[in-house]
Amino acid sequence: MKLNERAVAEIEPPAEGYILEYDNNHAKAVPGFGVRVTANGAKAFIFQYRFKGRSVRITIGKLGKWTVLAARRRAQELGRLVDSGCDPMAERNAGRGAPLMAELLTRYLTEHALRKKKLSSVQEDWGLIHGGKFHFDAKAKKLGQPDKPFNGTLGHYFSKMQVAAVTRGDVSKFHGSLHETPYRANRALALLSKAMNLAELWELRPDNSNPCRHVEKYQEVARDRHLGDDDLAALDKALKQSDQMVAAAIRLLLFTGCRVSEVLGLTGDRVDLRTGVARLEDAKAGARDVLLSTPALAVLSKLSTEGPIFGDLTYSTLDKAWRRIREDAGLKGARLHDLRHTVGTMAGMGGANSFIVRDLLGHKTLAMTGRYVSKDTDPVRQTSERISSRIAAAFKGEKAEVVDHPKAGRR
Repeated sequence: MKLNERAVAEIEPPAEGYILEYDNNHAKAVPGFGVRVTANGAKAFIFQYRFKGRSVRITIGKLGKWTVLAARRRAQELGRLVDSGCDPMAERNAGRGAPLMAELLTRYLTEHALRKKKLSSVQEDWGLIHGGKFHFDAKAKKLGQPDKPFNGTLGHYFSKMQVAAVTRGDVSKFHGSLHETPYRANRALALLSKAMNLAELWELRPDNSNPCRHVEKYQEVARDRHLGDDDLAALDKALKQSDQMVAAAIRLLLFTGCRVSEVLGLTGDRVDLRTGVARLEDAKAGARDVLLSTPALAVLSKLSTEGPIFGDLTYSTLDKAWRRIREDAGLKGARLHDLRHTVGTMAGMGGANSFIVRDLLGHKTLAMTGRYVSKDTDPVRQTSERISSRIAAAFKGEKAEVVDHPKAGRR
């Protein structure tokens, strides 16, 4: 029969076994292309061919996932392979034992990330691959089992693909699907690129075949938002109507200036409420002590001091809750990381110099602190004015009168 959507839909299933109906009696018919219909009504497209004297039947795919037109085109492609001396069935069987991306991503986490990266960075990689709560046995220094394996942005897209079969087109399409979150898209691309380099090292792909090469990253525009007094008042009101564990985490972010991963990773044994110090063993710039202010201590005093202070609260859960809270507070577009910007900005506005801001926020260098110390007043200018006034007064044999230089404004 001439196979089309209607004809295939009207084929009645046999009483038992299966029947085959082949495409013929029209100009575009493809020899060997047909549909298999089983007794339970399942229908799938097939292609039958001869190779080295034997008859071979290969399944193209099920009706529904494949249209008649798409299946006919696939049959034409298979026919061309046969004509060129290839056996499509043999190649398919050979590929079934090929390693999948799930295996590569797992090896990436256990054999690379866990051995060579900071635990906070491993947690970020875990989120891209598996999503959900980060499971890590600190005593055994081993990763646990994910709640939903490969449910992260990267893992969900690639885990079922064969390592050797991933193309630049696949990577470009994946990266493009994340265009609304360019920072996350670029982090995922970087992780994938490293995994593909390791695939070459582990002989899972040919040398110099990294499909991430030449996939252009998105330009990341540094955001510089901080919350003002009115914003904070609105946020406080919204937090009072929110889940108290979430509210506590957000308040602690503001009262400490810590990163989200640092706050969510706090454990009771690392917080000393008596001395007002929290010890961060795995901070981004290395282990450091966070001096806890009175408001921060008030938040922590209401939380458990056993194990993880924020329980199983994950970044994704907190971020999802934050999106609702910011809408309630009228803070459209504000990110969790902007809470950290708020702390740095207020420190700069209060006259703190770069060294103080660096230590407050836990930056590794002074390069990141310049954005904060010139928001509203310039401590360097103030210091220069004080010293110059004193020296000028000394020239005259007078005592210096220390005055503040007028605000220079933002540069």
